[in-house]
Amino acid sequence: MLATALNSDEDNTVRSTRVRTSGVDWHVCEAGQGPVMLLLHGTGSSVHSWRELMPMLATTWHAVAVDLPGHGRSELLDERALSLEGMTDQLGELMAQRNIKPSVVVGHSAGAALAVKGALTGALTCDQIVSINGAFVPFGGTAGALFAPLARALATSGWVTGLIAKRGRDPRNVERLLASTGSQIDETYMDGYRKLFGSPSHVAATLGMMANWDLWGLQRELPLLEVPVELLVAERDMTVPPPQAHDTQARMADARITPLGPLGHLAHEENASRVHEAIAACVANGAREH
Repeated sequence: MLATALNSDEDNTVRSTRVRTSGVDWHVCEAGQGPVMLLLHGTGSSVHSWRELMPMLATTWHAVAVDLPGHGRSELLDERALSLEGMTDQLGELMAQRNIKPSVVVGHSAGAALAVKGALTGALTCDQIVSINGAFVPFGGTAGALFAPLARALATSGWVTGLIAKRGRDPRNVERLLASTGSQIDETYMDGYRKLFGSPSHVAATLGMMANWDLWGLQRELPLLEVPVELLVAERDMTVPPPQAHDTQARMADARITPLGPLGHLAHEENASRVHEAIAACVANGAREH
């Protein structure tokens, strides 16, 4: 689903590989040369989310994108890898096994929370984190806490995930779900999500991730983060309300907010050029200040 070639330069061809850690058979995509920039997608997505942005980044970076455990083409070998702590550990194993040392980690939504948790535990040793509409606040507050056991039960029920996947193959259901993010994406991205939501294993991993992540614990740890964070915030985000970014910024020792303008939760899919411009500016400013 990710573009097979970024440009005419052979060095910038997307290289797709598989890497097995103790709990995950990872699908990894790499492109470009230079300092490493790791790309972490959000819950329910895959590397296809970086289809337009990754080629832009690969002109100056060695861009590395992974399918999170159970998502896309990454196979889940141990269900414990769906918790925030478990996923962080598995990501650390992957980085060590491939000797990947990112200078910058770019995370979208839950991917941003994973980047922060990785920096806190030492699984990721990076100089800077760029969050695109980062999801740092627990889903739905108390309602979200009550939802977690239900999501866990649904994730382990084969007939339920099969039913959800069947509904996910209906274009109308996918369009309604994506419209609820506040974003308007093109048909290629839409088709990618139809394929993902039509996969029972992907649906199970998405529900399992939602059920097992402890963002309350991460909230308490945010003041301990020493890595600078750039919070890119889209004003039409209906999944992670923009005001949450100010609360997150207040909890962090070194965080700045960069508005992305009238885009939704999937801002980097709506307007990859705008997000690329924002990332480049944030990285340049960070390099000057550190």
